[in-house]
Order: sequence, then structure tokens, then C-alpha cells
Amino acid sequence: MAPLYPAIQKSIITAISQPQFSAALPPLSDAAWAKLLAPYDRSHDENERLEFLGDALMYATIGRMLYAQIPDGTPNLYTNVRAALHSNATFSHLAEKLDILAVSSSVLRALTIRNFGEAAAAPILKTKPEIKATADLFETVIGAYYLERGFEALCEWVKEIYRPLISVAQKTYIEWYEFCSVFNALSSATTGIVQGRSAIDMTRIQNISYTGLTRNREYWSAMRYAR
Repeated sequence: MAPLYPAIQKSIITAISQPQFSAALPPLSDAAWAKLLAPYDRSHDENERLEFLGDALMYATIGRMLYAQIPDGTPNLYTNVRAALHSNATFSHLAEKLDILAVSSSVLRALTIRNFGEAAAAPILKTKPEIKATADLFETVIGAYYLERGFEALCEWVKEIYRPLISVAQKTYIEWYEFCSVFNALSSATTGIVQGRSAIDMTRIQNISYTGLTRNREYWSAMRYAR
């Protein structure tokens, strides 16, 4: 049985990779871009501070969105979904899909070199350091955008991008737990047969929600075998 977090993370990355998924680059001023993309010795320290700020802001913003978009969610759902939405993998893939063509030619060249934005020719399989580097720059841009436009403007920008990703992550979370319910019921029933205690309690199994299971033949195959 696949662990929950990787399943949610994979569903998010798959959604981002779809051709119809699009996201706009935060509209930073030319002065902000000049500071972010300055030579390493002049920008490193401040960019690390902005990266820290951007990471914290995304954590808070995603939490706020989850509470608003899934008002009846459990803390377990919020925690698992936010962990995948707030990962280096998610930030890196988002960064590679951002529309950066509206920026100046010098900024476009600098971002493309860093595998940032949809104009970048990012490698198909990035190493962990490459993924982290792209995610760090994403967080740096978030921090800079917050300082220029404020928290509410940042929340509106994040909302446009993350609304469909939250829906995908929630769907994966629910289906994973539904599968676990069926799997555990069948395992328990099979154990009862092996130990000679009783036949399968079909009433118990039939009371399990089958929402979404009709799309997975493996589930129905298991049910037919159990009967």
C-alpha cells in the first residue's frame, strides 16, 4: 500500500504538469528583480533572508487557504495536504510553469539560466540540489512580492494557483483513506477465515463507502475474490 504523502505529492505534480495548468509570475518591480538577480556576492545574504520569509509566508498562506476551501477538513487532512503543497518538489514544478515572458529581456535571461519559468529548458530529471535551488528562488520571489505588495495581494496570487491543486490533493487524500478502509476490512475478514473464527462479514464490508472505487478494477477484483 503506497504511503499517503507520496500519493498526494504525485497527484499535485501531475496536475501542475498538465498543459492546461498555467500560472502568472508575481509582478515584481524592476528594482526588486535587480536586487534578486544581482551578482552572488551582492545578493546572497538578502536573498537568503527573503527565502526564509517566503517559505514562512507560503506555509501560512496555504494553511489559510485550506481552512477556507475545505471548511470541514480534519487537522490530519490539513497537515498531510499542506506538507505536499509546501514541498520543494511542488515549488520547483510551479516555478517551471510560471509565465515569465512579461518581464524585461535581462530578467528573462537570468531566470531562464536558473531553470525558472516556462521559457526555461529544465532537465526532465532534476537532482535534489537542482530541485531545491529552484524552490529556493521561488520562495525568494514570494518574499520579495510580499514586501512590495503586502500579505493580501500575496494571498490572492497564491489562491489563483493553488485552488485546483488543493482540490486534487483533497481528492487523493479521501480516495487513499477509502482504499485503506476496504483493504483493512478485507484483511480482517480474511484473517478470520484463516483462523477459523467466522466467514466474511459482508454486512461490515458493504457498509464501507465505495466512492471513487468504481474507477479502480483492482478494488472490485478484490471484492469478487472475497465473496
